[in-house]
Amino acid sequence: MPSDANGPIDLVTFLEQEVLPRLDRATVFADLKPVDKGAYIQCNCPQCRQPRAYIYTDGYVLTCNRLNTCGYRVSILTYVSGGTPPRGRAFVAAVRQLADLAGVPFPDRAFGPQEVIRA
Repeated sequence: MPSDANGPIDLVTFLEQEVLPRLDRATVFADLKPVDKGAYIQCNCPQCRQPRAYIYTDGYVLTCNRLNTCGYRVSILTYVSGGTPPRGRAFVAAVRQLADLAGVPFPDRAFGPQEVIRA
């Protein structure tokens, strides 16, 4: 795991600095039939099933563009966690899953209670 002057970085920093910049959003949402549109990826909305949801290629939130009839929004972390915002150990599992999808080795260390609780 990368470290800074204070030692190993925490799990949130690992997610933000190592995983998300390398993560292909189309891979995360592969089950929603993603289509690369350049600066963003269009796919089916998980809620209304219409092909109007989008996420920017460097974004963190999938949004349904049918704002008046659906307007569904979900973060990448919540989506991989099955629709519930992950907390504690579920957060660790979600970060591990995203790291795998991004091809980034997950840190080989236990996370202390403060890191798990903070998430």
